[in-house]
Amino acid sequence: MTLEKYEKTLDLWAAAEREKAAQAKKAGDERQHSICLMKASMLGDMLKVLGRVEMSGRKGTLERLILQCGTEAGKLKEKDDFDAAERSEIKAETIRRALHLIENGDE
Repeated sequence: MTLEKYEKTLDLWAAAEREKAAQAKKAGDERQHSICLMKASMLGDMLKVLGRVEMSGRKGTLERLILQCGTEAGKLKEKDDFDAAERSEIKAETIRRALHLIENGDE
């Protein structure tokens, strides 16, 4: 996986999330709209920079973030904040998707 291909793929994924957000907004689903915008934002600069770090030899950067999101989700569930916990889990899934792209070169 080249950095250029990685970044182009993230751009495509972000565009797809923005389209899903627009559809959710049109359907009146504010929660899904917000989640899709969060994912689109993550797929932008954040995961581009972190992917660059991961690909430059600092392996484990994305995996640590995935673990942090999982830990955060667990703590939020203990506080009965299930919405925030789900958002943390979605963040972990989004980061995991980017890591899979780096490691396997495909979705």
